[in-house]
Amino acid sequence: MIRKFGFIFFILFYLSIQSLAQHPQHPTLFKENIKKAEELFLQLKKWQEDKDWGNFFSFKNKYLKEIVELLSPIDEPILLKLQAHCLLLKLKYLLDLKDVKQEEELFLKELEGVKTVNPELIFFLKKVLSEIPPENRQFKRKVTSLYIEFLQKSESAQVLREELESFYNQKDTETFSKLAKSYLNLIREKKEFKEEVKNFIERSICDGFKEWCQPYFSEELFKEFSDLEGISSDWLYLRAYNLEKASEYEKAVSIYKDFLDKFPESPLLDEVLWRLGFIYLYKLSDFSQAEEYFLRLKDRGFKVDKYLDIIEDRVNLEKLSYNEEMFLRALKEKNLFLKGRLQIDSYPARAFLGQRVSLKSLSFSPDTGCLQPQGLFLWSGDLGEVKIATNTPSFQTSFKKEGFKIINLVEVVSGNTFFGFDSCFLNIYRLEVIKKKVKEKGIELEVKVFPPLPESLLEVFWKVEKEGKVILEKEGKTFSGEISSDYLLRVYLSFLGKVIYSEDIPLIF
Repeated sequence: MIRKFGFIFFILFYLSIQSLAQHPQHPTLFKENIKKAEELFLQLKKWQEDKDWGNFFSFKNKYLKEIVELLSPIDEPILLKLQAHCLLLKLKYLLDLKDVKQEEELFLKELEGVKTVNPELIFFLKKVLSEIPPENRQFKRKVTSLYIEFLQKSESAQVLREELESFYNQKDTETFSKLAKSYLNLIREKKEFKEEVKNFIERSICDGFKEWCQPYFSEELFKEFSDLEGISSDWLYLRAYNLEKASEYEKAVSIYKDFLDKFPESPLLDEVLWRLGFIYLYKLSDFSQAEEYFLRLKDRGFKVDKYLDIIEDRVNLEKLSYNEEMFLRALKEKNLFLKGRLQIDSYPARAFLGQRVSLKSLSFSPDTGCLQPQGLFLWSGDLGEVKIATNTPSFQTSFKKEGFKIINLVEVVSGNTFFGFDSCFLNIYRLEVIKKKVKEKGIELEVKVFPPLPESLLEVFWKVEKEGKVILEKEGKTFSGEISSDYLLRVYLSFLGKVIYSEDIPLIF
């Protein structure tokens, strides 16, 4: 009996050894195979990089055969399977083999079949994406798409947070928004949820200082944020501004009016009145409403007769420049003559005196929707240092006086046929540093910005430098201390966490 069981045990043990020998996909052995295959691959790669063509061509076929044998057959677990496919792909990229497309399809097929997402898989795919050659754009797009899907399914808040930060730095606004939503859903019950919502609003909102933004996503977050706690005057103003930049004019008007009702004494009152007048006149063509807000501005001492004249259609066109005459005619007759759509892109939409502002026309054909500049471009309004801009789709300017500026653009084709027209609204600010001499080397400074910016979102900090080295840093709207004229004092303004302006302060006693 003992002999019988001993014999059976020996047979089973022998069969298990044979099984491991014949199936390198067993996790323990297969990891070793991947390691050996990678060593061979790296040796080939080194010979290629060193241009050691003798060794490279002598061993190329031998190593290729060995690597394929080491990685076949490929079976579970899935991560090892993907690692093997990835190594084969890199080898075929290196050797420029004809069946590389087939290997790409096998890799994608295995990837599409993944059911469980874990951090190891995420990090592996991130590494794969960094190693795909630039010329394989289509394959990289497909892997990236699956990578984003896996990130959205990930249950690791830490991994998701790190990766969405990466896409934010790449200015991939669409992916950033998708991942941010998934991340917020994961941490909804955690204490950091409210702070993260606010953080993502600051990053995605159109505040006038960013080159890119995601207004629709930030509006979703605004709704979330306003439910979390009462929204302040500055945040309510920014919400309306964000909607305006998204061309959601009716929604923007509603929020601006809500702002006026709730905060009638706000320092931002004048700007909100200007924006309401501008939107009603140039965007919604509601002249009676536009007149109401421009009259309120007139009562507050602003020169708005020009805009009241436009509303009443009492402009003497003969006395205007040709550009402005064309704009006013387009405004009056836009529903009859427009053949396309024109949009002004301005960066920044908020600037300080002397800063460069770039203005660019984006024209769209109604048939194709593509960018299609054509015809004669006629700019008018407050053009700053540029006195006239004609027949140019873009230009740069700066301003010597602070305040609210309106810039108009008409594109004319075939004589006086209007292709499209648009207007944009700019804020030009002035930084004033009020200086008081305290004693021989002591100073006290205070910073003010005109017109006002949302104060709770504006930060001021100072740096004292000597011979290129920072000696002292201070935060706050005031600065005081003993400092001699051989030091450099610079003030910085930060809006929503981003430095928007800096200025050197002359130290003259």
